[in-house]
Amino acid sequence: DNYYRLAKENYRKYVDLRKNDLTARYRYAQFLYLSKEYEAAVNEINVVLKETPSYVLLRLLAYSQFELGRTEDAKQTLFKYFLSISPKYVVYRDYEYRGKIAMKEGKLDDAKPDLMKAFELEPTRSDILADLVKAYTAAKQYTKAVEVQQVLVRADPNSINGYYTLGKLYSFEGGRLALSKEEKLKAKDLAGDNVDSLAARAQNTKSE
Repeated sequence: DNYYRLAKENYRKYVDLRKNDLTARYRYAQFLYLSKEYEAAVNEINVVLKETPSYVLLRLLAYSQFELGRTEDAKQTLFKYFLSISPKYVVYRDYEYRGKIAMKEGKLDDAKPDLMKAFELEPTRSDILADLVKAYTAAKQYTKAVEVQQVLVRADPNSINGYYTLGKLYSFEGGRLALSKEEKLKAKDLAGDNVDSLAARAQNTKSE
């Protein structure tokens, strides 16, 4: 982080001296993002993109917009980005951020393929899928949470926490199904199914 800061500061000085040097501004914009100065990064990236197209800066623009909470802007920028780039140049973070945007919108099933792809490209980032598991769990969609957690367990079969989380999710789903069954039985009672059954049995006894 310190090196990014020093690089950013020196590029800033260079840009001040050579305002029309797009290469310097391009590099400066990158280091603003890496230094997590997202607002400044957005402003600088927009200046450069007016002069020259760059899928790298378009990517960083979307990331920065998302980090600033501008989800709709980030969504539109990523849409433009994916249209302008060959699939072979797409990196895992592109899928990660597109998945994060869908999660932010509450569209977990739309997020899932992108986050799965991001994890496939960068299997050290288990947190990408862990966040999806948490989101499915919070939404009480335990079966889907289990599916994603199973991917994490297969990727790291020695993870104690992975098995613990999987067991917990199975427990949640079992509890949900048991509760659902109990609610159905109660509903049948309220509808009079059991009462009707007793009445019919009593009538048959009288007939005999």
